[in-house]
Amino acid sequence: MAKSETMKFKGEALWAKVFEDNRDMAAWNDATGAYDLPHPRGGRYSLNLKMEDADFKRLKMTGSVAAKNSKLDMDDGKDIVKLGRDHEKYSAAGALMDWVSGPPKVVKADGTPWDMSVDGGIGNGSTVEVTLDIFKTKFAPRTTLMAVKVLDLVEYNTDDSVPNPTASVEASDQIPF
Repeated sequence: MAKSETMKFKGEALWAKVFEDNRDMAAWNDATGAYDLPHPRGGRYSLNLKMEDADFKRLKMTGSVAAKNSKLDMDDGKDIVKLGRDHEKYSAAGALMDWVSGPPKVVKADGTPWDMSVDGGIGNGSTVEVTLDIFKTKFAPRTTLMAVKVLDLVEYNTDDSVPNPTASVEASDQIPF
């Protein structure tokens, strides 16, 4: 693998928080066992992607930490990978790395820009294609969500009966995503 590689994967989106208005603004607090601290980098954009086996194996072959920390969906046996990017990402020298900061690019199936105020949120079960930047570091490959293309939208439902996996969980139940 070169120093940086761009890869695309299709799958089912779960808990898509890829817009400025719905990004995660809290960080995990070990002392309280809850997500109740202000996020140190201005928030985080994220999307859980339920992947087909062949795509998951391809991502895992890169050494991606996102693939190593995947979870198995107990209903259908598919791997779920948490992908994301910080609102503000800084280099070791303290410089803002704007190419991996801020929201990922989100577009409709035809390539036109997504407008959350017009098009709404991305509902669980939507079929998406994600573009990832996998960058080799001396520790492990960094996986950054660069873009999301919504291929088949499932309407966003605020009354979804499945709880958000990162909202108010006990420390013993914390999901390492």
